[in-house]
Amino acid sequence: METVRAKICAESKTVKLVFDIDNYSSLPSKQGDATKSPVMEGAGYKWQLGVYPGGLEADATDDPERAQIRKDCVAVFLYCVGPFPPSKTKFTLRLVNQKGK
Repeated sequence: METVRAKICAESKTVKLVFDIDNYSSLPSKQGDATKSPVMEGAGYKWQLGVYPGGLEADATDDPERAQIRKDCVAVFLYCVGPFPPSKTKFTLRLVNQKGK
């Protein structure tokens, strides 16, 4: 079973979310399967990270090329689960392997 650790560090409006996944290769990896972090609070909002190792399910409006991209690529999302920010939110995503690189 994977271990999920999440923490949050907030200074002003800068928030750092850390979502560690041990044994990534054992996560559910069918297209559309998600692994989500615990809900974390930062900068007055609640956040959650979602990882889709098998990619996203194709949307009915997707052309064949876009549907294939959704299938072939891991997807990672940052969700605001409330209250919702009144303006744009900027975020940077960094994926690090088990060696810290």
